[in-house]
Amino acid sequence: MLPAVERSLDLDVSPDELWRAITDDAQLATWFAPEAALDARVGGSGRFVDDDGVARRAVVGELEPGHRLVLRWWPDADGPAAASVVTLVVAPRPGGAQLRVTEHLAASARADYGALAEASRRSWTWRLDLLLLRVAVMAAAPV
Repeated sequence: MLPAVERSLDLDVSPDELWRAITDDAQLATWFAPEAALDARVGGSGRFVDDDGVARRAVVGELEPGHRLVLRWWPDADGPAAASVVTLVVAPRPGGAQLRVTEHLAASARADYGALAEASRRSWTWRLDLLLLRVAVMAAAPV
């Protein structure tokens, strides 16, 4: 089994709101990547471009609407042979929802898995921090 990085986040939003945050392009652009496009259906493609211009491609491998999304994703420069597998799971919890993210790192004979895992941890930490901030701002906004 390839090394994996796991993160979870409890949010004060409904599971439906959280599902939209991980599947809707406009909402993804507020926390995941400034340029985000995802066709959230099995076989659908995605493209995400970070602030530094680094682009990633994705393909949806599995989907349980409202609950589970599995993507193969890779940096544009490396191609699909360098794909990691990311699983996002939305689960209800008292007062909100939980997002669990697991990234199984790409297989490579030359990989320094320690460095890859640390880069993945940092990436998911700042992405999930942005999602948490986004939810807090929405909760504080006047209706």
